[in-house]
Amino acid sequence: MAFLNDMVQVARTERGQAMAEFALGAVAFFLAALGALHFALAVHARHVTETAAVEGARWAAVEPFDLDRGMERARTVLRQGLGRWADSYTVEGQDQGDTVRIRVSGHYIFALPFLGREDVPLTASAVARKEGFRPGP
Repeated sequence: MAFLNDMVQVARTERGQAMAEFALGAVAFFLAALGALHFALAVHARHVTETAAVEGARWAAVEPFDLDRGMERARTVLRQGLGRWADSYTVEGQDQGDTVRIRVSGHYIFALPFLGREDVPLTASAVARKEGFRPGP
């Protein structure tokens, strides 16, 4: 019986310990999960930026050659992949004779409380050779 009384006494002195440990552990877990989520979103934004540049250059390089069509395709890919954040990205195009270049640039903003409001510059450029019949020698 003395053993049972000792167990009850220990349980009374440790009341609330599990809740305090859970609160501390949960904060660390959720901050780590939020950081991992932001990292994944930044990688996604980078991939969308690269895809927009490549697709834009490809669309501008097929006949009939139209740089504006390629730039619009890059903007469409950005809007589909990034949603409303695509509006802050810029798309530039250059006709370089036998090739076309599309350059997409923007910023991904980390909005984590412990990082402040840091942003990561994202830039991608793609060059595609113009397609069409070229008479040989």
